[in-house]
Amino acid sequence: MDPNIFQLGSGSNDFTFNAMYDMRLQDAGISTSVSYKVNTINKSEYRYGNKFSSTAQLYYKFRIKEKFTLAPNAGISYESAARDVDRKFSVDVSGGQALFGTVGLETSFPRFAVGAGFQPVLHQDLAGGFIKAGNKFMVHVSLVL
Repeated sequence: MDPNIFQLGSGSNDFTFNAMYDMRLQDAGISTSVSYKVNTINKSEYRYGNKFSSTAQLYYKFRIKEKFTLAPNAGISYESAARDVDRKFSVDVSGGQALFGTVGLETSFPRFAVGAGFQPVLHQDLAGGFIKAGNKFMVHVSLVL
């Protein structure tokens, strides 16, 4: 078996499908997204398992003196992956699922936004228990050009 499991790039041509929807009533809303990645076989005859992820977050926008907006959010995120295949054999130490909580805050100004989020692990079963996911912390910046 090749040591492909922890490589950053898959070496294959893959396809990702995404959908997002935001439903809002005045300043309160729910944002949802789903993503599915279809992986193909690489030159080493290794195929990473297809991956599915989804997120749902509730948020509320607080407008501060018409100059900026604070938007706290909370929700849930789910990820799953099929087992990898190495030369037509299923790789036991791959695939699985994980469930995360989500909590964050975004601050919006007229020309940019800054946000941060934390995702603690709520449940996981990755690679038959061999791999343990850690909590996630994310920061983002968006600019209006």
